[in-house]
Order: sequence, then C-alpha cells, then structure tokens
Amino acid sequence: MFKKLVLMGICFFMLSPGAMAGSEKSPGNCAGVGSVVVKCYECRSAQKRYLGKVAVLAGYEESEGEKYCVPAASAKQACASTHGVNANVVGFYATYKIGLSTKKEYYRPDCVNAVGK
Repeated sequence: MFKKLVLMGICFFMLSPGAMAGSEKSPGNCAGVGSVVVKCYECRSAQKRYLGKVAVLAGYEESEGEKYCVPAASAKQACASTHGVNANVVGFYATYKIGLSTKKEYYRPDCVNAVGK
C-alpha cells in the first residue's frame, strides 16, 4: 500500500505543471547547464564538412522570439578559433539537458543536416 502511494505521488508530481517549469530555457536554467559540447561544421557553399567538437559555456540568449542556451556568437567563435576557419562559415549543433528534458540547438541546420550530426 505504501509503495502504491509513493508511486502515485511521483506520477502526480511528474505530471504537474510546476514540474515542467524547470525544463524551460531561462537565464537561470541556462546558467545551470554549465559547459556544452558543440559539434562544429564548415558551411561554405562549395564545401560542407564536420570540423570537430569544442566546449562552450552555456548562457541565455533570445533572438527573433526564440530562446537559446548556447550563445551563437560564442559557439561560432570557439569553433572558428579551434579549427582555423572563418567564423562567418561556421555552423554548429549542440545537445544538453535542462532537468529531464534534452534540448537541441542548431546554427545553419541545413549544413549540419547535409553533413550529418
């Protein structure tokens, strides 16, 4: 009986609106992510290729009504300086967790998808 009550309590908490609030992109939640591994891509029109990975400190950013935890300027610059390419031709892909939710962010998704994640 006690186990059933505990399981019901856990299920109720997981389904409650307050439980999901911790999985949204916000300044506090993004700061809590820490470092994010970013996969870097070179996205020239004639040449698209995977470059490698870099670590970028997460931070909150809003652009065109969208919320991000991987600041595009920081990720592009880290990819460019680590892999010796111009920041203007960099694309990236990153995954990270906020609470129980896995988040994905892209910069130049057409290039990333063409090369492959």
